Amino acid sequence: MIDEVHVGQLMREIRKNKGFTSTKMAEKLHISQPKLSRIETGNQPVSISLLSRFCIICQMSLVDFFRLLEERTNFHQLIHESRATYQEISTMDRIFANLTKEEKEAIHYLIYTFKSER
Repeated sequence: MIDEVHVGQLMREIRKNKGFTSTKMAEKLHISQPKLSRIETGNQPVSISLLSRFCIICQMSLVDFFRLLEERTNFHQLIHESRATYQEISTMDRIFANLTKEEKEAIHYLIYTFKSER
């Protein structure tokens, strides 16, 4: 899900990559630096007209901005899902490490039987 935080983070990243300070960008956008800071941290939504001006200043289209935003958001979702999977595997590793040899063999047999039935 795309929200103000993702939009603001991408704006900050693009601004920095283009070599603009927050003060200079705020000046070019005709807004205060604190307002830009609130936008970049996701504490204030950004209007489409302001985002459009931002993209013009950064020499990119709105379409490109939203494409980057979508790619970045999907990437962050994948990282979040991978982190959850890693935590589940770590939990399983800890549980498995405390089993006896016989319990481990029983689980191995159970998994093997389950997988071969498919």
